[in-house]
Amino acid sequence: MIQVLEAAELTKLLEDKWQPSKLRQLLVSVVDIKNNLPGWPDEVVGEWLHWFANDICWPPPEPLGDHRWSGILGGRPLSWWKKVSWKKETVKCTPAKLSDKSRAIVIATIAEINNRTADAETQRRFKRAMDYILDNGAFPGALVVMNVPSGLTLLDGNHRMSAFCGAQLMPDAAFERLQKKRPALEHMANKVYLHNLKCVNLWLSKLIVN
Repeated sequence: MIQVLEAAELTKLLEDKWQPSKLRQLLVSVVDIKNNLPGWPDEVVGEWLHWFANDICWPPPEPLGDHRWSGILGGRPLSWWKKVSWKKETVKCTPAKLSDKSRAIVIATIAEINNRTADAETQRRFKRAMDYILDNGAFPGALVVMNVPSGLTLLDGNHRMSAFCGAQLMPDAAFERLQKKRPALEHMANKVYLHNLKCVNLWLSKLIVN
């Protein structure tokens, strides 16, 4: 009887601690992130960082070391990213315009989808993006990109770009059967601009190697 009461009490305590209202208070918001990155557009924070902030932690540790945030932020600490600016621009969304790294990711993702070897999460995200693109002729949210010497690098949007390029590979007959229009090649993207050329070159070198 004592063990039963202790188990029940423990369950109640856990339920009280993690009730939805309290759990919501623990979530990182876009505003929380922008407190560390003043001047960043809501869309960039929401599309790129918001999910990771709640899945990992916020803010990222500094120095990053081998922390998971290092791969997401290109090995650069938050103090470095505070110095960048953003501009929404029209970009041409074709594999030829992508950087070597992003192009390889897109080609590999499309191949995995076609060969039915993609994992469940990749399939889900690819299909969700493809359905939106076919229905709306546009990306579900602007991509987050940066120019590097080999082309346009996707900081966020690999699954969406893979779906978009996959749609462009579809024959005209497929669009006619679906009663859809082929999406235009040019779309808006949030592009990052950096102001310290020395830092830019160091970071681009790291980004290309990785």
